[in-house]
Amino acid sequence: MTTVSTLSSSSRGRNKLLLSCILFASLFLLLLALPNVPKPVAHHHQLHVHSRLQAAAAADHCDSTLYPDLCVSTLSTIPDLHAKSLPEVICASVNTTAAAVRNAAKNCTNFLHRRGYLDPRQRLAVTDCLDLFSQTLDELGAASAALAADPAAHVDDVQTVLSAAITNQYTCLDGFAYVGRGGGYRPVIERRLYHVSHLVSNSLAMVKRIRRRRASRPWREALEGYGEAWGYLLNPVKGEEGYKKEMVFAY
Repeated sequence: MTTVSTLSSSSRGRNKLLLSCILFASLFLLLLALPNVPKPVAHHHQLHVHSRLQAAAAADHCDSTLYPDLCVSTLSTIPDLHAKSLPEVICASVNTTAAAVRNAAKNCTNFLHRRGYLDPRQRLAVTDCLDLFSQTLDELGAASAALAADPAAHVDDVQTVLSAAITNQYTCLDGFAYVGRGGGYRPVIERRLYHVSHLVSNSLAMVKRIRRRRASRPWREALEGYGEAWGYLLNPVKGEEGYKKEMVFAY
């Protein structure tokens, strides 16, 4: 009886040893079959380096802005920020501003659709703001186009349209001047207008860092009865039908 028990224990021991060897061999073969799996530590290091490059690039671009915290938070969302040129960064910032303008315009439109919520004077002011938002989007689009085409030759043009975009926000706010700061629609729209204005201000500050270069040949266009026009400037003019763009030519 003792001999049988001893043989049984020995057999179980060999089975356990064999099972352990099989498991170890299987794990070894699995590791050999996956040679290209990145090491967690290396991957974490790459993410850390990328994050530091993004933060450093954002801090450098925002160094001369009036609202650096807003600037850094805006630029930090741009993919591969550290690999982009200054004009590309400004274009991305302008696009973010355009999205903020569209959100403000949507908010104004929603209030206009609430009958009885706004008195006639506030309704007129909101309508004027919508016109100014539309004009601002045109100006931001013009800035993006100039930066994409030849930023060094259009620094002054970009500064002009961005400055006009800032002015639009305060012109919109002036329409609510008769309403106290604690009443009407003004407190609702004021925060959005300041946000847009600050975004544009940051973009304008970055534009000033672009080195100017005069165009080799100024743009000309022949106008019947007026000779040749050298460039033009879009000048916002308010008339009876709201704001419109007046083209001012230099001869």
